[in-house]
Amino acid sequence: VDDRHILCGSANINDRSLLGKNDSEVAVVMTDSEHRVQSKMFGKTWEAFRAARDMRVRLYSMHLGAAANAVDLSDPCSPEMIARWQQVSERNTQVYRELFMCFPDDQVRSWESYEEWEVLQEEKLDDQEHDGGVHVEEKLSTVNGHLVQFPLRFLEDEDLCPTWTEKEYHVDRRVFT
Repeated sequence: VDDRHILCGSANINDRSLLGKNDSEVAVVMTDSEHRVQSKMFGKTWEAFRAARDMRVRLYSMHLGAAANAVDLSDPCSPEMIARWQQVSERNTQVYRELFMCFPDDQVRSWESYEEWEVLQEEKLDDQEHDGGVHVEEKLSTVNGHLVQFPLRFLEDEDLCPTWTEKEYHVDRRVFT
């Protein structure tokens, strides 16, 4: 959480989990205040707890992959760390987009572009079958860690609210939030 506490698990708050009949949510909070270490947060000296800080540094290293070697992981809020995180996620997203054209993607903003994207996706997969996957392996070797961008603009040009002819229109909107 803040290099002092570890929150691990699933703790979503929603109607389904609060009713206690469908989803179940479990989370564990751990605090190791006995092992304090000097660290940094937002460029300032910060007293961290070793277990939490070490776990975060390991996770950042894993998510950044080889790119973790090029940045100081001690301050998770430094401009350099944030820039590296964004750079890696942008690059990985570009590679996956070029190879697989996965959904959802920010380049697909309407149903029309969705249908065009599907056709391009089919063609791309056919091309990859013909080259035996050599190009795919070569491009995948440039991926660092596990980061990709979250698609915030997918179908943004569409009104996704149900119309009165759809059964979802007659359901209270709170069900979908």
